[in-house]
Amino acid sequence: MTIRRFAFVAASLLAACNQPASTTVNAADPVVANNGDSATNTADAIASLSEGQRKAVLFRAIRDGDEACQEITEATATQSLDNKPAWLVTCDKRQRYTVVLRGNDVALVTPVTTAR
Repeated sequence: MTIRRFAFVAASLLAACNQPASTTVNAADPVVANNGDSATNTADAIASLSEGQRKAVLFRAIRDGDEACQEITEATATQSLDNKPAWLVTCDKRQRYTVVLRGNDVALVTPVTTAR
């Protein structure tokens, strides 16, 4: 099984989707309660995108991880085993990946294999 880590430049990707790269946070914002965890901030920004924009960001993450994907046909938000924001992504109606946001805007892309 191949696991690839790469820098996930959320600000650039979100800006490319015509979204503001940063937002103002107030004391009542749940991100502040999470101690400003960059994975949570990035996940919140991705969650606020339209479905098409969200798929584009996840597509870029998968392709930047040198994985094969021509089109994201499904993307479902979830959490990793260590409670990090994640998505279960299906490419081309067959290959599945998990995209887990780690700290410091790094994503972990892992192909999902089925037991034989």
